[in-house]
Amino acid sequence: MYYIALAYSNLDDITNAKTYTQKAIAITPNDSKIKELNTYILDAEKSKQLEQAFDLYEKNNFVQALTLLNTIIAKDPKCAHAYFYRGMVYDAQKRYNEAISSYLNSVKYTNELNVAYYSIGVDYDYLKNYTQASNYYRKYLSTKPTEQEYIDFVNNRLKELAPYVKK
Repeated sequence: MYYIALAYSNLDDITNAKTYTQKAIAITPNDSKIKELNTYILDAEKSKQLEQAFDLYEKNNFVQALTLLNTIIAKDPKCAHAYFYRGMVYDAQKRYNEAISSYLNSVKYTNELNVAYYSIGVDYDYLKNYTQASNYYRKYLSTKPTEQEYIDFVNNRLKELAPYVKK
């Protein structure tokens, strides 16, 4: 069963690879090769679903994108990229508080998505919570970002917000 699952995996047929991996696990549950292949297949499945969700987002199909992202999160509650993409969908729908919550979850599970701090700042800006916006813009800058366009925007925005920020 392992080799059949591996063959399907090599063909990028995640559905059949997953089926045969599950059968192999049922037969030899302690086989480390099978467990490793299963992890690989589940990660590949999640990556494919994230790509699908992002494609749906780009096509403005927000309801389906959210459904898929919520499914990913239900299976893997620590999937930082799913939370990040969900934040993007909520932003597109102007659901800023929900976007902030999703972005906060994304940075909770990885430090690779520092742009989430920028997005949180922008969302607080839309909500006219300038103190929190400034806090998250500064947090974004503290991560040593490389996106010059965002850095310039944040620096300019922090200057504009300074009179409105509670100290």
